Amino acid sequence: MPGNFAQSHGIASSVRFSMIGSSTSRRILAALLSFALAMAAEIAPAYDEIQVYGSDINAPGQFGLEMHHNYVIDGRRRPGYPGELAPNHILAITPEFSYGVTRYFEAGLYLPFSIDVDRDISYMDGAKLRTKFLNADDPGFFYGLNIEIGTEPRRYAEDRWNAELRPIIGGTMGNWFVAFNPNLELSLSGRSKKPEFGPQIKLMRVLDSGLSVGVEHYTDLGTPDRIARSGQQNHTTYLVTDLTFGNIDVNIGIGHGWTGISDAWTAKVIVGGIPFMDAFR
Repeated sequence: MPGNFAQSHGIASSVRFSMIGSSTSRRILAALLSFALAMAAEIAPAYDEIQVYGSDINAPGQFGLEMHHNYVIDGRRRPGYPGELAPNHILAITPEFSYGVTRYFEAGLYLPFSIDVDRDISYMDGAKLRTKFLNADDPGFFYGLNIEIGTEPRRYAEDRWNAELRPIIGGTMGNWFVAFNPNLELSLSGRSKKPEFGPQIKLMRVLDSGLSVGVEHYTDLGTPDRIARSGQQNHTTYLVTDLTFGNIDVNIGIGHGWTGISDAWTAKVIVGGIPFMDAFR
């Protein structure tokens, strides 16, 4: 695959839909986009974001907006701690605003909210700030670090103030793309000062310009110095499709949890490249 794999993959800048040569590819992309927008409008997003960070970074001076949509189709029905909202049938929508500060540095803001579908109750879910350093000059090997600090309600986190350190490592080889995020999550306001270790990985294969398929795997393994027993770990695997339609990038996934504490089935849709700044011009 040529060096612009990240673009055709929806990882860096978008690839125009007109570049896709076959009518079959056009029909596939149109169908997938319709499915994604239907999911986003009708069931939307589980808490916050379900995403493996790759080689995507805004150009200097560029504003960005991604909409994260996750919905727990079949999940835990009992709280894991006092005050938690059990995730079954929770729909979370997270607008993520971003701005390119320099070629290698980006700032962002999350403003998540969620809906308890069974009880028809909506919640505002705090806010998070993030900074991301990323060097993706060589598509064969990119690297960086994303740092997030924010406040979360007790229904989704035991402690109100939390931080995340997300190393970003990955690259392309031919038609293949891989990204790895060995995440560390740290409570800033609770008793525990040990970080939680939750590595994530994404493996994709390009089928056509602007169309790729693959898997994403998300985990919660415990603390780095004490990995939890297998039954107490969280493992969820998503079958995903990445596609580009004009300036819009879409990630669609359906995930299955493999352990007793994992949600059995979760759907996710991420829509990026939304031209929200056009409304202010």
